[in-house]
Amino acid sequence: MQKKAPTYPIESVDRALRLLRLVAADGSLRLSDASATLGLALSSTHRLLAMLEWHGFVTREAGGRQYLAGPTLLELGWTPAGDDLRGVARPHLLRLTQQYGETTHLLLLRGRRTDFVDGVEGERSVRVGLRLGQSMPAHATTGGKAMLAAMAPSVLDQLYPEEELERITTRTVPTKRDLLGQLDRVRQTGYAINDGETEVDLRAVGAAIVDRHGRPRAAIAISGPASRLPHSDLPVLGGAVADEARQIAGKLA
Repeated sequence: MQKKAPTYPIESVDRALRLLRLVAADGSLRLSDASATLGLALSSTHRLLAMLEWHGFVTREAGGRQYLAGPTLLELGWTPAGDDLRGVARPHLLRLTQQYGETTHLLLLRGRRTDFVDGVEGERSVRVGLRLGQSMPAHATTGGKAMLAAMAPSVLDQLYPEEELERITTRTVPTKRDLLGQLDRVRQTGYAINDGETEVDLRAVGAAIVDRHGRPRAAIAISGPASRLPHSDLPVLGGAVADEARQIAGKLA
């Protein structure tokens, strides 16, 4: 049944909500397309998008006229439409666990936190347990850092306006400046590392699953006792995790 229009509609609100639905449908929107869809001048459409950008619902690509889903949408639980992340990612999690014997997880970013939404537990007697349903600060988890590294600087500034960061252990990255340094290294290597930042004597490696615009959809991570994951092994493990993440991204494209 078709919904009845409000008795006293507010046209500007209606247009802003229509823009949000357009962005949410594909994760991005060009100014010219938005203008044509709404039947508005480019200048009027730009003002509407600027207000959505101010509130964090969209972000604008540097030097361009394309708008992407912003941190506020992510915080509200938005994910790109049509993704079957669990179904696509699970065989890759299973393969990593079988190859290395350690626990793997699929993570989603929710604002400044990461949610553990799927996983495959290792079979060794001493292992990292599944964390399904748990949520942790993104800056402390390997999957969270991998996804943050794929974000634009303007989005990171909105997510982390303060310098001090929440600490879980004494090894958790303490400041935004330190975090940005870690994210630079993630961009260089293609994977992130958690060295006792969420749990003492635990190490983990993670990589982001990105969409065709390079934005993070999710991340996968593998974790185990630090005694079984020496620093010398992390580059090889990181490369394997990053390769699986790329394969997942290719299947979701």
